[in-house]
Amino acid sequence: GAIVGLAMEGREDRRIAVAPGVAIGEALIVDSEGFRIPRRFVTRDIVEDEVDRLERAVLAVGSQIEKNRETVSAQLGDQCGAILSAQLQMLNDGKLRESWHQHIREHLNSPEYAVSRTLREYAKVFQSLDSGTHQALASDIFDIEKRMLRQLLGHRCEEISHLASPVVLFTHDLTP
Repeated sequence: GAIVGLAMEGREDRRIAVAPGVAIGEALIVDSEGFRIPRRFVTRDIVEDEVDRLERAVLAVGSQIEKNRETVSAQLGDQCGAILSAQLQMLNDGKLRESWHQHIREHLNSPEYAVSRTLREYAKVFQSLDSGTHQALASDIFDIEKRMLRQLLGHRCEEISHLASPVVLFTHDLTP
């Protein structure tokens, strides 16, 4: 059946339309992935293998973000592509990567736990600041976390760019 949708944003008690008009079409519900990563330890003999697995995930996610940035820049301009450039910079931040390595090498945490814990700490700082820009940065951090965890856990997500027909997209949050 057909679904009617309106583009809205804001808190539940104060929603505002972000796009004029009404859309009618097939519904695609994109649920936010709620990864819960338990604290898992690795043995000392595989620590370097786990660091390598983390670095392979960083390269894969970086490649995905770069590809998306190029597509967005080509279709919408460099200013829109800059949003994804910022995510790429965060992903490649030396301090962040060193923190991940430290969690694995010194605390024997799994790469999944190291990524999730560190990025959630970063996002919490931005969420505590009362500004739309800071909230957007927190969303970017959560997007990086989801991308990294999908890569590390071997999960695939449906790429919206591969849809064969128009849809009405329903989601709580739409990241770049």
